[in-house]
Amino acid sequence: MFNFGRRIVTVTFVDQASGQIISSSRMPLDRLPDTFAGETELKMAGANYFVVSAEPSTKAEFSATNRLKVLLRKRPS
Repeated sequence: MFNFGRRIVTVTFVDQASGQIISSSRMPLDRLPDTFAGETELKMAGANYFVVSAEPSTKAEFSATNRLKVLLRKRPS
């Protein structure tokens, strides 16, 4: 994969209830939000999820480590 000088962050999405990894992806830093605070909702693997927390929680922090773990809660159907 070519990143053409873009900063890449490894993002791991984890299900809060089971602790299982839902997905892991390498994403350009500029495509990630500044923060996951508030009610962020994602659609992934055929289901809707709410972001419970992110470690680290801000772009400034995860740009320093190039790693981000996002804890998700499945939205009730």
